[in-house]
Amino acid sequence: MEKSAYERYCELRDKKGYKDSDVAKGAEIPKSTFSDWKAGRYIPKQEKLKKIADFFNVSVDYLMTGEETEEGYYLNPETAKLAQEMF
Repeated sequence: MEKSAYERYCELRDKKGYKDSDVAKGAEIPKSTFSDWKAGRYIPKQEKLKKIADFFNVSVDYLMTGEETEEGYYLNPETAKLAQEMF
């Protein structure tokens, strides 16, 4: 069975040893986002998904599908190269 975006989020969160409150604070989104998402009341809108993905340094595509886009996280090749050098 394929994982949901929420399950992928939980994996990323748990791997880093964070709580929802840590992610909410770091991503600057309400903590209620996670309880509503977990309960299946809604999937966060694109803006919030982007903030969560950015917090974990993954793409929204990865969060939603478990796969990165062909271009990877950075769409601009120069930015990708610079990020790789910094890493």
